[in-house]
Amino acid sequence: MEATEHTQGIGGIVTNLLALETVLRYFLLKLNGEEVQFPTVGDREAKITHLTRLASLSKLISEYHAALGETEKTKYAVDTSVVSIRNAFAHGRLLTSKEIPARLWKFGYPCGSVGGRNEGLLAAGISWA
Repeated sequence: MEATEHTQGIGGIVTNLLALETVLRYFLLKLNGEEVQFPTVGDREAKITHLTRLASLSKLISEYHAALGETEKTKYAVDTSVVSIRNAFAHGRLLTSKEIPARLWKFGYPCGSVGGRNEGLLAAGISWA
């Protein structure tokens, strides 16, 4: 794998994760009858809506699932394992010594005197189906 292909693959994953969060937020905004309103550059405040409020991806997915009927859940449920992938990209380290693909490491809170807990290793560039 070439570095360009690797970089584009990582960018594609991150773009899709951001798009998922945006679509969930927009769905919840419309469901709750909120207005789409964004601040302009230089504004110090923004109207609080599902698009602007602080909420974790797992909370957004839970709210989304709660809004779906049983039939809709079978068709449109979001796989919650995407949260750990998103968290790895948001809080992890994409490292390589020389070889591509790089590895995405996610560490947790310290556990005793050993140091940070290793929450997992993802081979960045692998397709998640």
